[in-house]
Amino acid sequence: MSDAFENKARVRTVSLNTAAGTTEEIEIGMAVRGEIHIPTGSSVTSITWWSSTEANGTYITCYDSANAAVTQTVAAARAHSLPAALFGRKFVKGVVNAAEAAAILVLQTD
Repeated sequence: MSDAFENKARVRTVSLNTAAGTTEEIEIGMAVRGEIHIPTGSSVTSITWWSSTEANGTYITCYDSANAAVTQTVAAARAHSLPAALFGRKFVKGVVNAAEAAAILVLQTD
């Protein structure tokens, strides 16, 4: 397979908090898909996604093409696909119902 078509994966553990101001940002960039790993024993059950056009910028709630906030129901000890509505945005944050560290896997092509 040509290197030009090789997918590149980035894995990062981020702190997800109950407010956008204290949640770590995740650079999505040119990613085409990704997933979030919720650790065993976590009390996180929901994520609301926020985005910004620049690093350390002003974050606003993400909305999809149906004008619905991009939210996600999750469970402990599971890997969940990131919502498709996140891709095409530069930076995102996941605001959760209970603070937790989670691993984010982002696949990108470049």
